[in-house]
Amino acid sequence: MRLISFLCLCALLSGCATTSGQKDTYNPLQKKFEMAKQYYDQGLFTQSESLYLEISRKHPKLYEPHMRLGNLYVRVNQLDAAILRYEKALALKPNDVKAWNNLALVRVKQAIKILEEGQVEFESNSFEYIALESHKQKLIGAVAQKR
Repeated sequence: MRLISFLCLCALLSGCATTSGQKDTYNPLQKKFEMAKQYYDQGLFTQSESLYLEISRKHPKLYEPHMRLGNLYVRVNQLDAAILRYEKALALKPNDVKAWNNLALVRVKQAIKILEEGQVEFESNSFEYIALESHKQKLIGAVAQKR
């Protein structure tokens, strides 16, 4: 009787181990995330973007692809697209400090870019140019000071 109980227990445990191993070794969603990250790390942003967009379409309630797309868009200087993705991430996870921080930093980048665009309209020694430069430096200083 003990032998039969022992054999049943062994069979049960080996079945659990096999099932668990299969789930760990093949998770299609995780594989897509990993592939998208590899593309991103290699500078293949179009391929990375495609996979993250596919994930976000198939799993609209997932927060992570929106954050990663936001980061990707910042990297390729598509700031408006980055803002939209960070806002989608925040709609799904409003208490995420990193998303709030990233959104704020992108908006500061936009503000700096606007000030630089304005400077082009003035002579470099004019009052207006210097005023815009002063505002730009204050923004840069404020961001640097917070880090």
